[in-house]
Amino acid sequence: MLSRHLIKYDAIVGYTLTSTALRGYATVVEQTQINERAAAPNDLENARPYSELPGPSKFEMIRGFLPGGIFYKKTFIEGMTDMTKKYGDIYRFPAMFGRPEMVLNLNPNDYPIIFRNEGIWPERRSFEAFIYHRKVHREDFFRGVSGLLTTTGEEWAKIRTAVNPVLMQPRNAKLYLNTLLEVNDEFLERIRHIRDPLTLEVPDDFLDDINRLTLEGVVNIALNTRLGMIHKNRDSEESKIFLKEIRNFFILSQDVEV
Repeated sequence: MLSRHLIKYDAIVGYTLTSTALRGYATVVEQTQINERAAAPNDLENARPYSELPGPSKFEMIRGFLPGGIFYKKTFIEGMTDMTKKYGDIYRFPAMFGRPEMVLNLNPNDYPIIFRNEGIWPERRSFEAFIYHRKVHREDFFRGVSGLLTTTGEEWAKIRTAVNPVLMQPRNAKLYLNTLLEVNDEFLERIRHIRDPLTLEVPDDFLDDINRLTLEGVVNIALNTRLGMIHKNRDSEESKIFLKEIRNFFILSQDVEV
């Protein structure tokens, strides 16, 4: 059934989410949790010192990528799942190879507290390779134009303030409703065509179809055009090249950013 395919992460980025990882992000909303979140901002006097945060040492990090290590021959998600089992929902990575120390929080109940206390100009880790490509390698093409992914602090806040009135209004979503319905109908017809008539199972390469659905929808909204990647231009050389380069972007981003 579709469910066995949908528990996996988009094949574009090459990660695989296990059911354990998904359960780690599941949240059951209970009154006790609501009370805890409401009290947390005023409970700083009970906060433990930063030095008590668990996490691997630099030596343990290096050892983790060697045979038998926690990251050896594992996907990013699998490695993070094992780290969470060992250290809990909140842990830190040491500063290494020019990268600053990083804290990971995998408890979704903490996210509202974090976001509400980061200020109006949050300083977030940016995509450094992406920024270098825009500002140095292809400065002639981008000419100083930035975006939400390549900015932080006050510059990010200015862009977000400008796009919020458009992107955050539900009525604007109606503008794309009919075209997205066309994309979804085409995708459903594709499923009817490729699934087994007896078991109703879709092929093992169904993630490729999900990738095409995602790209078709995003391009439809962002560029107001149809690529035809689900059916019409599915086997065209341009579609194959486009999908290949999108995959390469995410795979290489993992190599240089993570």
